[in-house]
Amino acid sequence: MVPTPWGYDAAKKPPALATGDDLVTVSGGRWKADARSAQALLSASATIRSYCGWHIAPLLSCEAQISPRGCFISLPALQVASIDSVVEEGTTLVEGADWDWSKNGLIHRIGHAWKRGLATVVVNYEAGFDDVPDDVLAVCFQMAQRLLAVPFGIKSETADGVSVSYDASVRLTTNETLLLSSYMLPQGV
Repeated sequence: MVPTPWGYDAAKKPPALATGDDLVTVSGGRWKADARSAQALLSASATIRSYCGWHIAPLLSCEAQISPRGCFISLPALQVASIDSVVEEGTTLVEGADWDWSKNGLIHRIGHAWKRGLATVVVNYEAGFDDVPDDVLAVCFQMAQRLLAVPFGIKSETADGVSVSYDASVRLTTNETLLLSSYMLPQGV
């Protein structure tokens, strides 16, 4: 397992949400599938995942250590395909008898509350979309193209008294955050 920046471990580091070849196609050949476009796609993917709070795609085996409160715990994922095991303070619990779950990452403790404490529950699960959703891809392409449009290594230019500054940072626009809102983990998860 590999630690992720989103508070859980994954079987492998998630790849960029899109490939350079995808970018060539979407841009009508404006950009090449090279190291610079690959880095732009990785940067855009990292920003999207950071905003949403989880890896989104692809489908990965994951493990989360949860500090529960009450009868419900939330996995750091919204597209849960399966839950392989739930262990509470070293005891493996049985699905249907001890817990049940929903595909949006909610696990319910049947009969009583989860035992309180730090990382008292360990969940092994598979989560993520098999294919990157179209709206997530669109945001990734938009961000990558903005990065690629900045002349490499140039922060500003001046010609005939006109100055232009370039912003090489990766930021989501308001419209992009709206597109990503349905993939964002609820606050406090």
